[in-house]
Amino acid sequence: MLRFSAVAGIRDIEQLEQLIQSDLAKIGVELQIDNKPAKTFFGEFARHRKFPDMSFYAWISAPDGWSHTLWQDDYIPSEKNNWQGQNYPGWRNREVTELLKRVPSEMDADKRLQLMARVQELFVDELPAIPMYFRPVVAIATTRLKNYQPTGTLTPISWNADKWDLEPANQ
Repeated sequence: MLRFSAVAGIRDIEQLEQLIQSDLAKIGVELQIDNKPAKTFFGEFARHRKFPDMSFYAWISAPDGWSHTLWQDDYIPSEKNNWQGQNYPGWRNREVTELLKRVPSEMDADKRLQLMARVQELFVDELPAIPMYFRPVVAIATTRLKNYQPTGTLTPISWNADKWDLEPANQ
């Protein structure tokens, strides 16, 4: 039997858990689902790394972000670091940690890309987590709204609202 936990009450996640549970049952593996309220899941449960066999949670990162708190080994929450960081899976890879520490001070964009490409190679090789899906950022606006530029990232959609101009409707 495997145990699986996620944040309770999120319909998409609960449906995904049921699909995984059903698929595993087909090959004789029992999956027990034990979801927690968000405050419990991200408080005591995730922060202190009390995960069962599997857990499901989301993280977000800008396309040009380097996600150091997610993957550096010195961001594995523990009593030693006062439970700081988001490396909940506990991935320990010294090369990844060193690469991620270099990213923010590397001024050459091509070199930063090379550093992050190597981090991605190591991630794929060791697979500390399995990304399930990416959430799209959808933005819709009338063609009358000029200078509107959605980012598709964590940047708020209104980042350049001071430049927007709404043309009058055809009468």
